Amino acid sequence: MRHLATIRKIKEIYPIPNADKIEVAVIDGWQCVVSKDDNFKVGDLVVYIEIDSILPAIPEFAFMEKRKYRVKTIKLRGQVSQGLALPLSILDIFPEKKMVAPNEGADVTEFLGIKKFDPEAAREKVWWQKLAIQNKVVFPWWLKPFKRFKFIRNWWIKKHRAVDDFPDFIKKTDEERIQNMPILFEQLKKHGTVLTVTEKLDGTSATYFLNGDKFGVCSRNKWLLKEDDSPYWHVARNYRIEDFLRGLRYSFANKPKLLVIQGEIIGHGIQGNKYHRSDLALYAFNFIIDGKRVNYNDMCEYLECSAISPVPDLGFIIIQPDWEIKDIVECSKGVSKFRNEKEQREGIVCRNELEHASFKVINPDFLLKEEE
Repeated sequence: MRHLATIRKIKEIYPIPNADKIEVAVIDGWQCVVSKDDNFKVGDLVVYIEIDSILPAIPEFAFMEKRKYRVKTIKLRGQVSQGLALPLSILDIFPEKKMVAPNEGADVTEFLGIKKFDPEAAREKVWWQKLAIQNKVVFPWWLKPFKRFKFIRNWWIKKHRAVDDFPDFIKKTDEERIQNMPILFEQLKKHGTVLTVTEKLDGTSATYFLNGDKFGVCSRNKWLLKEDDSPYWHVARNYRIEDFLRGLRYSFANKPKLLVIQGEIIGHGIQGNKYHRSDLALYAFNFIIDGKRVNYNDMCEYLECSAISPVPDLGFIIIQPDWEIKDIVECSKGVSKFRNEKEQREGIVCRNELEHASFKVINPDFLLKEEE
C-alpha cells in the first residue's frame, strides 16, 4: 500500500519572488508551497501528504473543499507545488484514536483516513463488475443439494471465477517516484551513475506471462482467468502474445519456466486517449525471465520476433555530483514521442540494472496541463 501521508523532515526552506505570505519547503525530493504563518523551520517534522491523495471531508480539511479534497500538482506565484505540509498538530483531530509517538518516517495514511486517487483502479473495478455479471456462477442441479456446505460453495465459485488476485510469483508494475527515494539518489550522485531513460506512457499497465504451460493475462492489480473483451485480452489476442512466448521459450537452451512481458496499453478508451489512437497498442517496459528483469536492449532483441514494440528510448542521463532531485525532475520535461511531438510526455523511467536502480520521474508540466 502506498504511504500517502507520512511524517517527514523539512530539508530546506527558500522564498518565492514577490510572495509575502508563502514560501517553499523542500521535503525529501518534493517542493511544497507552505504558508509563512505556519512558521516552519529547517529540521521541523511535518505531516507530508503526497499528490494523488483524497482527504476526508471533515472541517479540518475544509480548505481543500474547492479542490474536492484532492491533493494534486498546482502552481502558486509561478512556483510548482506538489503535496501538502501540515503541522504535527493535525494528528490531534481524532482524539478517540490512539497513536504512538510521531517519529520520522511513520505512515499516518490510514490514521488520517486518506485514500488514493486512482482512476486506473476505478476503471478496473468497472471491468470486474461487468465480468461478474457475464460470468455469474451457476450451480448445476447435481450440486444444489450440497450448496448448504460453505466449503462446497467456495470450491465451486473458485473453480469458475473469472478474476483472481495478481499472481504472487510476479512483481506488480508500480515504480516509485524519485522524490521518495532520497537515499538512493545520494548513492547515484556519489557514483556518477549512468541511467537509461525511457518515456513513461499514460495508459493502463498489463502483464502477460507463461508459467510452465500456463498462459496468463493480468491488469495492474488482477489476474484475468477467462478470456473476455477487456483491453488486456484484446491486446493478448491482437499481438498473439501466447504464441510468441511459447515460441520464444523453445529458442532458449535452458527452456526457462517463467517468461513475463509487462507493458502499457494506450489508445481508444484508455486514460482519455491522450495519444489520439483509434486502436489499442501495447508498449513493453519489462521483460522478465525466471524472475530476472533483462535490460532494455536485450528486451528489444527478444521483442523483434513479435509485433510488440518497446516503450520509447530517450537515451541516458549521468547523475552529476552537484545535482538535487529537482534537476532530474527537469529531465522529465519534454514532448511525447507519441503526441505529435507537441504535447508534454507524462514523464520518464530511469534504470541502472547493475545498481538495482529503477524509478519514475513524473513531468510536472504534464500534471499541470492535465490537471493531475
